[in-house]
Amino acid sequence: MRRRLEPDAELLELARQVLEEAGYIVQNSDDQDLSYLIAEDIDNVVTLAATLEGSDLIAIEPTLSRYLIERLNVAPVGTKKWDGYVVLLTSATPNDETSQLLFELAYNLVTVRRIVRVRVKPTTADVTRSLRPVLPVITAISSAVLIDPMVALAERLEENLGKTAVSEALAVFRAFDPGEDVEPKERDLGDDDIEGDDE
Repeated sequence: MRRRLEPDAELLELARQVLEEAGYIVQNSDDQDLSYLIAEDIDNVVTLAATLEGSDLIAIEPTLSRYLIERLNVAPVGTKKWDGYVVLLTSATPNDETSQLLFELAYNLVTVRRIVRVRVKPTTADVTRSLRPVLPVITAISSAVLIDPMVALAERLEENLGKTAVSEALAVFRAFDPGEDVEPKERDLGDDDIEGDDE
C-alpha cells in the first residue's frame, strides 16, 4: 500500500480562497493518495495540489492530470472548450534532483498545462502570484498596484527616517513644479572645451 501524501492544508485553503474570489467554483476532492482542489470557471478547469514535500508533487501529478483529462473530455458537445491546468504548489525548497524533475514536469505540455511553484509562502499575495496564469486579468492585478506611489514611498521611508523628516522632504519635492521649463545656463567655454568642428 502506498503512503498517503501529506497536503499543505494552509496553502490549499489559501488557494481555495483566491480561486473562489476570482469566480471559480471550487470543491475538495480526496484521492487515496492526497486531498486536492478541483476548480472550474467559464474558461478553465484547474486541479490543484499543495504538498509539504516537493517530491510529493511528482507523485500526485499523474492523478491530477488523469482527472483533468477525464473532466475535459466530458464537456458537452458544442460548448466552449475549456483550458486545463494542473497546478502544483509547495512551500518546500526541493533538492537538485527533485528540482530538475519538477522543471521537466512544468515544461511537459502533453495533453494539459502544468504550473509548478516551489517555495510558495503561505500568504494570500504569494498564492495569488502563483495562481496568476489561471486568474482573470482584473483579479491578477492587485489593489496594491493602484496605491499612490508617493504614499507608499512615504510609508516605507517613515520606518527608518521618521514622519517629520519624510514630510519635510516630500513637501520640498512637491513644491518643485515639473511643468516649468528650465533654461540651461550658459557657460564660458575654456580652452579645453570643444565647441564644434569648425576647422
